[in-house]
Amino acid sequence: MSRLKHLKTERLFSGNSQSSVGAINFVGTIRGSQGTGRSKMRTLGRYAFVYLLDGSGEYGDALGHRLRVSRGDLICLFPELPHFYGPGPGEHWDEIYIGFEGLLFDLWRRQKIITPSRPIWRLDPVDVWFKRIKTALSPPANIGWEGAFCQLSQFQMLVANMWLANRELDGDLPESAAWLTEACRSLGPQGPSTPNLEAVARSLGMSYENFRKKFTQRMGMAPAQYRQARLIDKACALLLEPARSNKEIAETLGFCDAFHFSKIFRKRMGFSPRAFRLKALGISEKYQ
Repeated sequence: MSRLKHLKTERLFSGNSQSSVGAINFVGTIRGSQGTGRSKMRTLGRYAFVYLLDGSGEYGDALGHRLRVSRGDLICLFPELPHFYGPGPGEHWDEIYIGFEGLLFDLWRRQKIITPSRPIWRLDPVDVWFKRIKTALSPPANIGWEGAFCQLSQFQMLVANMWLANRELDGDLPESAAWLTEACRSLGPQGPSTPNLEAVARSLGMSYENFRKKFTQRMGMAPAQYRQARLIDKACALLLEPARSNKEIAETLGFCDAFHFSKIFRKRMGFSPRAFRLKALGISEKYQ
């Protein structure tokens, strides 16, 4: 018998703050859920994941999907898409649910990382993924915008790992996807300060054009864009340290100067590093 049999219905988290890019609205578990019912499809108005911890049933939506689901299946729900899910006659259903919204997740959707055309993901083993979900979505230590931002960062990593796990199940075995892991490492903030993209491609045994094409297909952005995005992610974390100046952050991340860093940051985030820092520290100032 699964250890999860003894779960009780529990609200694990209910958000009361939102960052400028999105928020986790709520997280909870339900043992013996009846789902949404099947007499009428529901429209949720936000994104949500429903992970089936035990039992089985069916998922359906207005796109015509009618899919059997069971322990280990993750249902992806979208704000405007009518849907239903739940156990059938004689079946039971235990779940953990996550509601979320914001521009960040709209971007994930545009990049087809989450997509209504593929509403079911598979995550095994269940006990391991249940623990990972609870750990990533525990209530943030800090309240307000800063806490929401940190929780969103953890949630992004969780979704990325879920996505990668399903790419492997689709036939991309870990050994054949090793090049992607190595490419992301080389292009991330922990890699060379100014990585030569052609050299990265050669180290993976590919021509640059082939590497760029394959990387863009897998990650939804070109290698140079991925590098820049990861640098700005790192910059956001460093800006939460009040003692660090823009000049120091620019030097740490390999930008030619603070002006160039500020220009790239504003282009990607929509506001300046200074505005980001003040907002994160709870100091009100209108974004420039």
